Amino acid sequence: MPTSMPQPTLHWGFLPLLGVVFFLGLLVSCGPAALPPLWPTPTPAFPVQEGRPLPQPPTAILSATANQVKQLAHWQVFSETAQVFTVAFAPDGQTLAAAGWEQTIRFLRVQDGTLLQTFKGHTAAIQSLAFAPDGQKLASASLDSTIRLWQVADGTLLNLLKGHLGSIQSVSFSPDGQILASGALDGTIYLWRVSDGEVIRTLKGHKDKVWQVVFSPDGQKLASASVDQTVNLWQISDGALLRTLWHNFIVWGLAFAPNGETLAAASLKEVRLWRVNENSPPLILNGHTGWVQSVAFSPNGKVIASGAQDNTLRLWDAINGKELATLNGHTDDVKSVTFSPDGRLIASGSNDGTVRLWGLPPKFNR
Repeated sequence: MPTSMPQPTLHWGFLPLLGVVFFLGLLVSCGPAALPPLWPTPTPAFPVQEGRPLPQPPTAILSATANQVKQLAHWQVFSETAQVFTVAFAPDGQTLAAAGWEQTIRFLRVQDGTLLQTFKGHTAAIQSLAFAPDGQKLASASLDSTIRLWQVADGTLLNLLKGHLGSIQSVSFSPDGQILASGALDGTIYLWRVSDGEVIRTLKGHKDKVWQVVFSPDGQKLASASVDQTVNLWQISDGALLRTLWHNFIVWGLAFAPNGETLAAASLKEVRLWRVNENSPPLILNGHTGWVQSVAFSPNGKVIASGAQDNTLRLWDAINGKELATLNGHTDDVKSVTFSPDGRLIASGSNDGTVRLWGLPPKFNR
């Protein structure tokens, strides 16, 4: 974002997400034009209360244009000293799962922040969450070197996956839900058969810790990010290493575009956009002032969200790489960003112990 443009100051608190927020267009300008001034009056944050809905905050509905991005909710899901490392929307978009340092997984109802259930079992911090495509299972990866496969409906532990020799940083389901990929600090990637928890393939090629793994939308490829400053592209059918993309520093986060043609990689203070099937140089997105640790594509592929150690989220035009908005509010590193399945919301998790929801203007979903 050009330095001459004012940074958006985002509203704290929670507003009803369905009908009210989007009907009235409570959103902060993120286009290339000058940003309109925002209302300064905050409402208090409302903590999650287990087993019952949050109290409704005071009315804070003010007129705004439909060209704005707005912070809709601020939930202190864990204590202020317990970082949130990972957030994930359920495939139906109605539930958000969050986990981190406190070793538990908490499920929040997106509409009002109600704490629906808590899963316990890991003995160390949880680094990654992934819902199965049908929403019935959730995989969690932990520093305790295990993956737990849960039944979402009631918290039943379906399987405990062991095999990695180091802490597990990332898990990702294949689009058909039959394979679970995991990346760990031992530098290996395992492909697990979900039905019985057996390892069907081990991918070796990185020279250092694996930080993230993600399937391509067609399920034929897997991308892996590593401390060795590379991104590897693997062929799922036979485990062949197809391509290595070189960076100048640790690669923390990855995301495929919905069409599978572009891969976003977060490293240092930038995001690189690689053309998967071309040998062209990447498009580089610059703007963050701290290490970028998470990146995500919107469902329509038009917008990229990134979260960084500068405590901000930034939104980018996925076609030309222009910065659309800087989202302030977190008071510590932003560790995880993800879009809701309908593309209307972004959820972010931070070392400040909070989960925040951001509303996107309708133009981003066209």
